[in-house]
Amino acid sequence: MWSDSVKVHPWVGLNYETPKHFLYKTLIFGESNFTQSEKFTKKLVQECVRNDLSTDPLVERDTTGFSKFSTKIRRILFGREEKLGPEGLWQNIAFYNFVQSLVGD
Repeated sequence: MWSDSVKVHPWVGLNYETPKHFLYKTLIFGESNFTQSEKFTKKLVQECVRNDLSTDPLVERDTTGFSKFSTKIRRILFGREEKLGPEGLWQNIAFYNFVQSLVGD
């Protein structure tokens, strides 16, 4: 589905085509990928979003990295007192990192 030049596949939310919280389909660009080299895979962004969406108490959420980024994006889009949570954001947008190489951990 993706070109071979796409090293990290984007996240596409379930409601991207008909978003509930946006008037139009919305693509958010991130700058780059930060992780440990062994975690740098084509599914890195998708795994980060799935982790942020997880409500499983057994899943250790990344509260200092991607989840913190997610909170900032939601507050920029919906205001500081937003109540949608990760589900309200990620299921209604597509997300892609512009730099397709590992920047660092």
